[in-house]
Amino acid sequence: MYLAGASVRRVEDITEVLWGTKVSPGTISNLNKKVYWQIEDWRNRPLVAEYPYVYMDGIYLKKN
Repeated sequence: MYLAGASVRRVEDITEVLWGTKVSPGTISNLNKKVYWQIEDWRNRPLVAEYPYVYMDGIYLKKN
């Protein structure tokens, strides 16, 4: 959650709801240090195949 952009406070709140206990900021930091290199390796891996994708964007305006 933290690496995806959630604040430490938000991670504490979410873990309390999910598990009934908060995870301390120190624990969050230590866990991030352990896995960050794996995430960076994945993000920076070479893409050797073609990956087709569809990009869509839109806006909806409600008439009053």
